Amino acid sequence: MGYEPILGAATNCEIGLIKNAQDDYGQAIFFYDKALETAETLPVTDPWFTNVYKSYKQNENSNKERTFPDEFNQQLDQKVYEWFATQRSKNIPTAGPLTHEQAGQIRQQLDPTNDDDFKASNG
Repeated sequence: MGYEPILGAATNCEIGLIKNAQDDYGQAIFFYDKALETAETLPVTDPWFTNVYKSYKQNENSNKERTFPDEFNQQLDQKVYEWFATQRSKNIPTAGPLTHEQAGQIRQQLDPTNDDDFKASNG
């Protein structure tokens, strides 16, 4: 029972995408967006479909402005990675707090004059 509306909507969506893609790419995107809006209103109880849709909405392009690391930060990343690779090649465990501390020390070695609050990220 719960799968019939999903299959019907998906089939209509695919047919509409093919027809509209032949006419104009923009129309196809518009149709796909409308299909997603329709999917939001369907009484879907299937957890797989719900999880896929939630993941799609969370991973949409956002309007955030991305910043690229400057030369100093790239150098810092490289030095921390080299330290990490050396430790792992010696089979020394490298837990998160240990890596954060080492990143702070390497950062201090690269630029001892800068006393800003450095915080290592988890990613």
